[in-house]
Amino acid sequence: MNRPVVAILGPDVPDVPMLLDSPHSGHDYPADFAPLAPMPRVRRAEDTAVDELFGEAPTAGIPLLKALFPRIVCDVNRARADIDPATIAGELPFSPAPSAKAALGKGVIWMDAPPPPEPTALYAALLPAVEVEARLARYWSPYRSALTARLAAIRERHGRAIYIDCHSMQSVSTAMHEEGAGIPRADIVL
Repeated sequence: MNRPVVAILGPDVPDVPMLLDSPHSGHDYPADFAPLAPMPRVRRAEDTAVDELFGEAPTAGIPLLKALFPRIVCDVNRARADIDPATIAGELPFSPAPSAKAALGKGVIWMDAPPPPEPTALYAALLPAVEVEARLARYWSPYRSALTARLAAIRERHGRAIYIDCHSMQSVSTAMHEEGAGIPRADIVL
């Protein structure tokens, strides 16, 4: 039985042209997820409780879209092709287009466990291409479809949509950040 991968709380078409999105606070790990790193370290990739911080928005008529799966399994804030082909065993049915984030081990499917101390390989071997395809079909596509449909409905009703992508971040950067480790970060980013 397939478990749901996305929850949409609040009105289908709100009275206000706004959508909140919590794409990284899910923690429903698939049964076959077998990382090398211990789970407390793996869970550092979650934006823990961000969905709860915005949890009252639906009572105010603002919908909240939230991932129920962890971003380390599939990061829906990345492009579908944002994966380093050197980390995959076999051929993908699309051309990988790795970004700087994929080079840091955190593309559409994370390949490294978050620090500290340093990022390390998340898996014992290369990830099979069929597993990548399965995760994209199971998580990325339904999530992005739900997001696209909800934004389209808001735009249709209001002529515009205000989209707020809700996240948390470390106060000091790590080796998995583009700026390198040890850099103080902003308290709030809009």
